[in-house]
Order: sequence, then C-alpha cells, then structure tokens
Amino acid sequence: MSEILEAAIPESAGKGAGWRVAKTLFVILFFVAGAVITLKLDLLSTDSRVAAEDAAGDKVDARKEDFLAKVTPELNGKDPHDSWVLDRKLTNEERGELEKFDGETVREASSLLRKFDARRILGEAAEYKLQLTSERKNPVVVTKVEAEATRCWEPTTAKTWATDGVGGVEQWKTIYFDLKERVKVTAMTTNGDLDDPKMIPFDDAISIGMQQTPGLIKFSGRSEKSCEYRLILSYNVNSGKTQTRTISKDEDGKNLLFEASPRGSYETVRREQGKWTFTSTAPKVTP
Repeated sequence: MSEILEAAIPESAGKGAGWRVAKTLFVILFFVAGAVITLKLDLLSTDSRVAAEDAAGDKVDARKEDFLAKVTPELNGKDPHDSWVLDRKLTNEERGELEKFDGETVREASSLLRKFDARRILGEAAEYKLQLTSERKNPVVVTKVEAEATRCWEPTTAKTWATDGVGGVEQWKTIYFDLKERVKVTAMTTNGDLDDPKMIPFDDAISIGMQQTPGLIKFSGRSEKSCEYRLILSYNVNSGKTQTRTISKDEDGKNLLFEASPRGSYETVRREQGKWTFTSTAPKVTP
C-alpha cells in the first residue's frame, strides 16, 4: 500500500497535498477491496441459495405422483363395430328386422344390433387406450409392460354371434397380451409386416416426466377364454430404483376385460351376397 502511495504522490508535492492524495487513494482502494469481498460473498451466497432452492424443489417434486395413468376403451358407447354377441337367440321378429335391413355390413347394422341389447367383442371392442403423463421435473421411464389375468372363464353364454368377418390393419397398432390366469405375461407387438405379421416382444421404453410428450399406447388381451386382467408397469424415476404400478380398471371404474369368441352352440349371423344368413353352430365333440 505504501509503495502505491509513494508512486502516486509526486516528490514535488507538498506534505499536505501528498497526504490528501494518499487519503483519497486509500479510500478508493478500501471501497474496491470491499466491493471484491462483497462480490465473493454474494457469489457464495448465490451458490448456497441456488443449492437450497434446488434441494427444496427436489423435495416438492418428490411429493408429486410419479405419473398419472388414464385407461379408456377404444370404442365409445355409440361407435359401430363389426362383431356382436347376444346371450340369447334372436327372436323371429328380430330376424325379420335384420332380413329387411339393407345395410351392407354388420358395422352398418350396429344401431339395430344395439337395439337387440347385443354387445361388441373382439377387434377394437377389446382394445383400450393407455395415456401416461407426469408432472415430475425428473425423467420417468416405463421399462416393461406386463399383464396378468385375474379371472378367466369359458365363453359359453353367447347364443348369437353377428359378424362380417372383416379384419383391419388397425389391429396391428396395438400391443397384445396372451393372457394366462395368475401368470404375468409380457407385451407383444408385430414385426410390422402387414402381409405376414409375426408377434415379437414389445421392448420399447415409454418416456414421460421432464416435460416429455405423454406416453400413448393401445393394448388388448388375447385368449381362448374370456378374462378380467390387470396391467403391471415397471418404471423408474431419474434412473433410480425400479418400481411397479398396477392398473386393473378403466376410467369408468370397470375391470379390464377381454371377451373371447363364442364357444358351444350358437347362431352365426352374417351378411353374404346381399343377404343376411343365419347359421347354427353345434358344440364341438371331443373324440
């Protein structure tokens, strides 16, 4: 400090003037040093404050639900469909209404079949939409999708099956589960070949959280029996411990259900060559 003062005060300057200059420089240096110290303290304080805010933010984030799952049937209550079953035989009056109906397909006759209290099965009627969203700031990743049938039964109640027998490529957009009662089964999808589709394991991860796009997927069961079932999702938050979430109901509180095609004795109602045909099917006899 003295060296700085000596350099700043000319030899020709008087004693009083020299001390005035020295005093001024000292004050300037004092404030500069103070500003530097204050800046360092501010930086330390800022780092500490940011760390505290991050820690508080992590606590708030950790209290949020990892993700929300919304399950809705693929078809709403009024959507047409191409496969319907009825737990009784058609009355003569109902058969007459179908014979007079000039619609080309069962899909066009849906309103009439609904009037008979028939219910939709198979295809899109067996599909659900799964929407996953998360408000977590940390990434949430679903790494495995499984299903487990909780209850299965033989589909012997149907007495009438109305179908046009036409499939659609939309069914290959869905992941499938070969349901087995009380056994976890992994999700399957197709190889993408519409001419010769083969089922392969569904290994894609579903990324949500951290402002990611919502996870959207359709799923359906497959089985020779009718089954109620549940989804089992394995996931982690920010690459942490693997956790599981079970989903057994849709947004209306109804159990997830797959209804198999009819067994036993039933009547098939089909539109062929411009006419509705009624064909009885006898139960298969095992030799």
